[in-house]
Amino acid sequence: EVLRTANLTDVLDRLGSPLALRSLQKNQGAPPDSTLVRIAFPYWPVQNASIRVSTRFEWSQGPSGQAARLHEGIDLEAPEGAEIVSVTDGTVARVAEDPEIGRFVEIDHGRGLTTVYGHTSAVVVKPGQKVKAGEIVARVGRTGRAETSMLHFEVRVGGKAVDPEPFLGVKKTGE
Repeated sequence: EVLRTANLTDVLDRLGSPLALRSLQKNQGAPPDSTLVRIAFPYWPVQNASIRVSTRFEWSQGPSGQAARLHEGIDLEAPEGAEIVSVTDGTVARVAEDPEIGRFVEIDHGRGLTTVYGHTSAVVVKPGQKVKAGEIVARVGRTGRAETSMLHFEVRVGGKAVDPEPFLGVKKTGE
């Protein structure tokens, strides 16, 4: 069962704690008859544009023989200027610059759940601003180390990056 809701606080209350999301994340391979509820955000972060997942949440070799590192989100290639929306209700925690993901927006959804939207060309929200699911927060860009226009999208639970794809309702090969 996939539960789509703009109010994840209600879901987390029903599940009992913010750690329940970690439990959901770890148990994605649960059999179909299990009582596991998969949470999916009501919106994809890029709207009204063709997108392609170019990099997934995975370990990869760093450039020039550097140690392997975790790519802590997914990269969605999209046209420059495409709308980036909040995947669910929340409050803008910060707008900042990072050498890797460039200009980014971080949204706090409560109960330890945050989302990060990076490589943006323009940000249209401010820290402390409340946003609704589907509300435009930024535009796709090519900032930081982006080689093409894209959105770097992260989901964090308790400050720790988790695979965003299940939260977007994406089924991986073999699921």
